[in-house]
Amino acid sequence: MKETAKRIKAALKKAGIKKATKEQKEERFYSKYVNLQYYSLSQTGKRIDIPKHSDSAFYVEDPYAITIYDKKAKQKEKPKTARELELEENKRRQNTFRKIEKNMAAKRHDFIRDVCAGKYPLIGNEKALWIAMMSEGVWVSASAIDAYLSPDGKERSTKDAVEMARETPLETQMLAAIGKEYESINLIMWNFRQDKAKAEKLKLFYKILSRYGFSITDPEEKAVLYGTHELYVRDEKDEVLETDHEENEAASDHSVDDGQENEKTPPPLAAEDGSIESGEAGDQMVDDDAEGGRPAPEGRVSVEEYLPLIEKVRESMGKLKDEEKAANWKEALFHADLVRIAMNRLAQGVVLDPQKDTAPPAERAALEKSVTDLTDNLQRYINLGAWTAGKITAYKLTVALKALAEEDEDVSDT
Repeated sequence: MKETAKRIKAALKKAGIKKATKEQKEERFYSKYVNLQYYSLSQTGKRIDIPKHSDSAFYVEDPYAITIYDKKAKQKEKPKTARELELEENKRRQNTFRKIEKNMAAKRHDFIRDVCAGKYPLIGNEKALWIAMMSEGVWVSASAIDAYLSPDGKERSTKDAVEMARETPLETQMLAAIGKEYESINLIMWNFRQDKAKAEKLKLFYKILSRYGFSITDPEEKAVLYGTHELYVRDEKDEVLETDHEENEAASDHSVDDGQENEKTPPPLAAEDGSIESGEAGDQMVDDDAEGGRPAPEGRVSVEEYLPLIEKVRESMGKLKDEEKAANWKEALFHADLVRIAMNRLAQGVVLDPQKDTAPPAERAALEKSVTDLTDNLQRYINLGAWTAGKITAYKLTVALKALAEEDEDVSDT
């Protein structure tokens, strides 16, 4: 091995490769050096081949080997392929969306903590929150809720968390449970289209938070929530029909800047099914340009039309329910038609299929029950601002009311 080492060092000296300095020996494994050749001293008598090297090459002698190192040659940067560019763009999109979604979750988190701290008043909304939790399958953990509401965000023992639950209003705990569930919700799918199902869940949660005084004020966050962000992949056929209206309802009349205190928020009207009655929410439109929104496309509802239409829906809906209670089907039909026409304008773009939406069976009891159910559903959709679903329900309701009105006319004629 000693003889082999002498032969190798002699060959290296002849090739102009010097022994490593102390600094080079320490830095030989750094990324700026490359291992050119490894000679094992146990392989005696083997031919010594010297690789191509620069003037910066040096060798290091270890007990069982000699190794040549050299500085890494600077390679010409190759132009990136279309696939590499696509992957870079996809990564940029993902990072942008994740950053926005993370900021949205943080603002919701801070606001719910502020509600817990008493900065915003509770509104007695337990039933609606409970329904939301059940319908979305929200997982509940005492420790997780405790950590979500605590300033440091650390989980404590179950015993401490349960003690917290005894002292914290149930309404606040429910808000925290839903907030925790949606903390890492991702609205973008692998193909960079919006996950509409998740977006609808999050929109509903924002509607709930708006009743306490929260609103989205960042245009980019709105664009991510409503599917209009420029980084989404979206075909023309994917045009979101209800975005303008739902977006403006999220910025309710109780809106404040995220995380800032506001005046006391009046409680919402309580719906019979425990859902959130819209009350005055959504009755103040924001300026599209100021809020980062879009002007209403041709054929869509404008800002000027929106408020009168909402008022017409609510007014006609109240009269419709009064006439139904009095079994005045003809008058009820008239007001249902007014609701349907206004809803039709609010839900521009949805085409009903007359072949599918036929009158229900003309059996009196079943028909009256159908009318009641449809009215309840219509009220629920109006509360949620779901104009498209409400339009379809209003259409079916007018069909059912027409059947009842015609039946009453037949009896009267007889």
